Amino acid sequence: MSAATTTDVIRFLGLSDVADTTTGQASFPLGILYPYSQDLRRVCACYDDLADEDPGTAAALLGGTGGAPGALPDPKARTAESLLAAIATLHRRIVFAPGPAGASVAAAYRRASDTLASPRL
Repeated sequence: MSAATTTDVIRFLGLSDVADTTTGQASFPLGILYPYSQDLRRVCACYDDLADEDPGTAAALLGGTGGAPGALPDPKARTAESLLAAIATLHRRIVFAPGPAGASVAAAYRRASDTLASPRL
């Protein structure tokens, strides 16, 4: 994943203020969220997988718009489900943390779920 794409995913998750992307890989700085850096990287990897399989849907996800016509074919649907599951896991692990990180990831999950489930325009 490129550093720009990692930054876009972090922005989508609403974690720009608490995540570090200077190395090209997403991570949390030392602190309460640091142990969940691997979960954050998993979200980025799942997004990367979706972008490889279906660039239009991946771009639509970050842009908050519908993707290509029709339902996602089965392999792409599984990749999208993996992304949603990774976002949900990250949320479950950071929801207790002070600050807005948990709420931001929950909002990102809702947007992703709505975008991936919406009729493709």
